Amino acid sequence: MRVKKSWLIFSILSLTALIYILPSVFAAVPGPQDVFQMIGDLIITIFGFEWIRNQSDQAIGAFMRFCVWLFVFTLLYWVAGLIFPAGTPRAMSRNITITIAVVIATISTIFIPIGVLIAIGEVYATVVSLIMFGIVIAALVWFYINSAVWMAAHPTMLRVIRLGILFLLWILLNIVTTAVSGGL
Repeated sequence: MRVKKSWLIFSILSLTALIYILPSVFAAVPGPQDVFQMIGDLIITIFGFEWIRNQSDQAIGAFMRFCVWLFVFTLLYWVAGLIFPAGTPRAMSRNITITIAVVIATISTIFIPIGVLIAIGEVYATVVSLIMFGIVIAALVWFYINSAVWMAAHPTMLRVIRLGILFLLWILLNIVTTAVSGGL
């Protein structure tokens, strides 16, 4: 009963604060639609990585160095947990495993040249985008092969799926042709 009452009080106080704060937020900009536009632009800027895309190689290298460090740290911490499981005679303190993982990850990533880090990012982006593109093509091909009975009753859908497969393969061919000719 006490928990329900505290949540009710918290909800009422939050709604009251929202009612009082919202007009001041809307007063800071010319119109309410501008607030939503600004929030949308901020989200696109953050998650579209616009803040790093137009930077120098040093900034991109620093970001990639952090990403590689985070990956190496996570991998080492996971491996240490497997090698020295808790509750066994070989168990290691959590703080010790974190320290070892941090030190080895830091040593590993400090000495990677920026050119190699940028190449790691480019290869990762290429492989992931090709895998995502391949999943869509494979799903369309699978649907095309396994839906022969249903497609016989709906020949228009069969044509749409064929066009979809051809369109995606055409896009993939253009991407590869542009990359080979040096456009990417």
